[in-house]
Amino acid sequence: MTNIGCPSCGIEIKLDAKKTKLGEFLSCQECGTRLEVVWLDPIELDFAFEESFYYKEFGELGLH
Repeated sequence: MTNIGCPSCGIEIKLDAKKTKLGEFLSCQECGTRLEVVWLDPIELDFAFEESFYYKEFGELGLH
């Protein structure tokens, strides 16, 4: 198990490093912020955005 700090409130979130996948979504149990795994070695979390935001702002290929 690995402890990762929530980027919003700073509370530590326990993740199993062997089972965590890139792009996985989770919510902080303390503040409810929706998070995404953006890096695996070491594990990093960032704020998750809804897909509709990406498609609306950047188009299907991430470019506008």
